[in-house]
Amino acid sequence: MTTADVILGGLSVAKEADKYVQELCLEVKASVEGKTNQTYDLFVAMTYRSQTVSGKKYFIKVGHGDPWKP
Repeated sequence: MTTADVILGGLSVAKEADKYVQELCLEVKASVEGKTNQTYDLFVAMTYRSQTVSGKKYFIKVGHGDPWKP
């Protein structure tokens, strides 16, 4: 995909999570635990998509326990 293929405001294709995305995931872990009233021993970023609008938004698929239930 080239810059010309990107639609402003559109979502990127799904990509494997990298170290940066994992760090983002860990930053919100406490907030997620508070909102779900659960604790997660495992909280691993698996894949993500991003969207550029006024800044950048990340949509992250997180593995949180059973590897078959992301």
